[in-house]
Amino acid sequence: MEKKSIRVLHIEDNLADHRLVIEYLKDYPFADFEITHAESLGKAKEFLDVDRYDIILADLGLTDAKSDFVVASLLAYLSTSAVIILTCSADDQRLFQYFELGVDEILVKGAFKPDAFPRRLLITYLRAQRRIKQPECLRLLRAKLKVK
Repeated sequence: MEKKSIRVLHIEDNLADHRLVIEYLKDYPFADFEITHAESLGKAKEFLDVDRYDIILADLGLTDAKSDFVVASLLAYLSTSAVIILTCSADDQRLFQYFELGVDEILVKGAFKPDAFPRRLLITYLRAQRRIKQPECLRLLRAKLKVK
């Protein structure tokens, strides 16, 4: 597999957690993760207004927004980005609701091995790319087969 270059917007208000993400993602042989840090949802929206990211990696415990508002705000970017939620919560009912709304992945902090973290992000990115490109692929296939 060719090494991927993946742009990540990490929305995290805890600098120690942000540093951990950087550490987990460095030196992964299958992807170069270019990480931009936003310390709040407001700052993340500023970044998203001017740039595109392959992955939006968002903590649900932000000081400037409640978890439901964080998820609702990020759903607008599903057409261009994979949305991955990081949380300390193990409230399965709430997390399943986020999946039903369209979130691509949910990772519970402390419940995954650090060496598995970059693999999980890459797999989620690849799945999201398939979802994002599917309408265009279907349009091209229909045109090729002359199907309406």
